[in-house]
Amino acid sequence: TDENNFTTVKFGDKFKQVNVVLNESLAMKLVLKEGVTSKRVVVTYTSLEDGNVKTVTLNDCVDNHYLFDKIMPQMIDVKFTFELYGDDGVMLDRIANYSIIDYLGNVLKTENGTAAFKNLAASLIEYANRAKAVKGLATISPVFYAKDGKTEIELNYAEFVKSNPMPAKETASSVSTGSVQAIYKAKVVFDNAYTLYFYTDPAKNYTYKLGENEIEIDFDENGVYSVTVKANEITKEYVIKVYDDSKNLVQTVTYGVSIYCVRMQNVESPDGELYVATYYYGIAVNKYAGA
Repeated sequence: TDENNFTTVKFGDKFKQVNVVLNESLAMKLVLKEGVTSKRVVVTYTSLEDGNVKTVTLNDCVDNHYLFDKIMPQMIDVKFTFELYGDDGVMLDRIANYSIIDYLGNVLKTENGTAAFKNLAASLIEYANRAKAVKGLATISPVFYAKDGKTEIELNYAEFVKSNPMPAKETASSVSTGSVQAIYKAKVVFDNAYTLYFYTDPAKNYTYKLGENEIEIDFDENGVYSVTVKANEITKEYVIKVYDDSKNLVQTVTYGVSIYCVRMQNVESPDGELYVATYYYGIAVNKYAGA
């Protein structure tokens, strides 16, 4: 741990680096050194909700790395410990007490701590704090310093919001247009990822096509179609076109996480604040990817 209370990863013989995936679902990517043969990674951490120690075993090593995903936004300050084991059950390497906040602090004090990354970090912290508020957890106010350990790195979330005004509620795309209501409902579920759900009557005989390329999609036996949305897709609009037996276009449904957030921005509750923070996190992710 450095003088700013941020953990710096010290690698042993087997782990090469730890990256945090920010543009999809929050995840930690545990990269191994070339030629390392391993069996599993055991992750331990203390739950924010109940204070109990949790254990997760990662068995799949793909392209020389393990992926610890499904990290909830409110968990960005949780300290994770990663233990790498070989086929014989012997521990090969260990990284202790490393969090997403630690990762942000380490990146911010390097040349990779660009303006776009600062906005991404600020937006992620705000998003995490709004998620904490919904869960009834204490929020955080991390302070980051440059390499000298004295110069504070400024993260100006308010300025980022001011520079990227959220559209008015009335400007959100119309969810449904057309002569029928084949798809009668659409909703967003906020979890470790975002999921869009579309609902129709499975007894009706319609053809459904998604996106510009109009790829035909199938609703399940209950009349439900779902789409998992990554962080870099928060601002994406999903368009489903509905055709009748005569191949006539009878309905167009346009929906997405950002549309929902814009529509719900005036909700005066922790949930309403979370919707706004989600919107800006999506904006920051895309701006960082395009920087």
